[in-house]
Amino acid sequence: MTVDEPVLLAEVVDEHILVLTLNRPERRNAVNVELADRLGAEIERFDRDPGLWVCVLTGAGTEAFCAGMDMQEFTGRVADGQRTRLGLLETSNHPVVPTWKPLIAAINGSAVAGGWKIASRCDLRIAAETARIGVTENRWNLAAPFIADPGVFATGAIAAEVALMARPITADRAYQVGLVNAVVPAEELLEEALRWARHLCTLGQEAVRGHKKLLYYGRFAPPGELGELASDIFYWMGAGKPGVVVDSTVGPRAFKEKRQPDFTQMFHPARLSCRVCGTVYVVARSGERNGPACCGQALEEQS
Repeated sequence: MTVDEPVLLAEVVDEHILVLTLNRPERRNAVNVELADRLGAEIERFDRDPGLWVCVLTGAGTEAFCAGMDMQEFTGRVADGQRTRLGLLETSNHPVVPTWKPLIAAINGSAVAGGWKIASRCDLRIAAETARIGVTENRWNLAAPFIADPGVFATGAIAAEVALMARPITADRAYQVGLVNAVVPAEELLEEALRWARHLCTLGQEAVRGHKKLLYYGRFAPPGELGELASDIFYWMGAGKPGVVVDSTVGPRAFKEKRQPDFTQMFHPARLSCRVCGTVYVVARSGERNGPACCGQALEEQS
């Protein structure tokens, strides 16, 4: 990276996928104030943009995904009495979940300390064979509060091994204990992450985001309240909510017709009109296009 290069690279791939690259390879992609602020801003932009559905996050170079906080800048800011807390993948949307859209971490090298915090806040994690994962704050007598975030570690024993020992583990070990979803050769990493992202783009986006929300809030809800929680999240299912116009049959009809569903129809239901009286109907839940009738005639779909 030269002085003029941005600390964060952003590229839209295949229309709906945002690829963000931490671009400080000379500092092992360590996060300084500028990078923290840029990353938060880009994730918020991703969250607000209805045309972006999946974000892939990776690091520049082959050595590191992210080495956490830039310790050189940190010590200088402490000495100067300046801001030292960096929001790593934090936004104004939620204190722990930066977006309900899916995030994929393509871990191209070491993801340690705050670098693992960033990776762990991604829903899916794919690691290069050369990657290393760890929480190394104990080496420097620093704090890592994020280790208590829900879902960072699968079990208490694994949390203790990674956080207390301050000894990074290999990608294979991380896969064995459930910290990453897949391990691939380094040269195949980004394409594999994009392959997962492209698959996510073929799915119902509201359902994808709803299940992400259910996975998070379900950790805190009593078992007896999970049904009510799911009904609230998946508001278009069943009887739906008053005033919500949603065609919840888009997926089932595509299954019946053995074709890929077009989920863009779901929240923009077809409007059918009567050739006789001109009345326009919004098809919210009935998927039978030849079923609704008016003035004794089948309704026609408006262009």
